[in-house]
Amino acid sequence: MIIDLTNDEKELTKNTSSLSSIQCAICLDSPKDLSATPCGHLFCYTCIHQSLSSAGTTCPICRKKVSRQRILSLEVMLAPETIE
Repeated sequence: MIIDLTNDEKELTKNTSSLSSIQCAICLDSPKDLSATPCGHLFCYTCIHQSLSSAGTTCPICRKKVSRQRILSLEVMLAPETIE
């Protein structure tokens, strides 16, 4: 599967210096499976998917239209690569 990242999504992956201070904007805890919306807001994967399922198709913070398919899992992108 090929994922085409927008410029906003590419920018999100560049700034990883303050990951320890990130909070999920829904549960206010450290994000489990850190995920980002195309508008740049960070959430737990489960929190944002549940929010989009129950509350509609907008970002809980800025109300921009968000497609569940465009949620970007940053855990996968930030995980150290394993070499076998």
